[in-house]
Amino acid sequence: HSAGDIDLPIDEAIQDCPELLSYSKYAMQLDPWIKQFGRDNIKVIIFESYVKDRRNTLLSIYDFLGVERSLEKIQEDSIYNKGDGKPINNALFTKISHSRVYRSCIRPLLSLSARAAIKKMVLPKAKTKTKPSKEKLEWVVAQLQSDMDQFRLLLEEKELPWDISSAPTQFSREE
Repeated sequence: HSAGDIDLPIDEAIQDCPELLSYSKYAMQLDPWIKQFGRDNIKVIIFESYVKDRRNTLLSIYDFLGVERSLEKIQEDSIYNKGDGKPINNALFTKISHSRVYRSCIRPLLSLSARAAIKKMVLPKAKTKTKPSKEKLEWVVAQLQSDMDQFRLLLEEKELPWDISSAPTQFSREE
């Protein structure tokens, strides 16, 4: 929504675009992977746990994969995928950046930081995020509750690191 992909007010978008809810249905998203590879072959990383303790989360990933722990590669203070104010690609920029001329002649001459600076200058920024109503968030919680219960069971946890029942008061525009 804030990326400009959906041109509806947030409350309408939540109601009319089921994919927005699907992004938060973690058990639903994991189910086909578990069926294909088995639960023991899937490592679920809770973002909040990763942010809170990046080092130990990465160590658990190394152990899960059975690879050597590379402690020197863990940069706990770096953030690489921050979304706030991120430029939004438009069709023209995408067409240019995917062209053969750009990829073979121009891109190799530009550093990653130079490309990022150019994107920041020429692309529009993401729209300011609009918070949904408390009523709409209560509806979202009701829609997600079953999936969250299944997700908790998949993780074999007594509780999840977040409480979705508090979302309507915590994240609505009526705060």
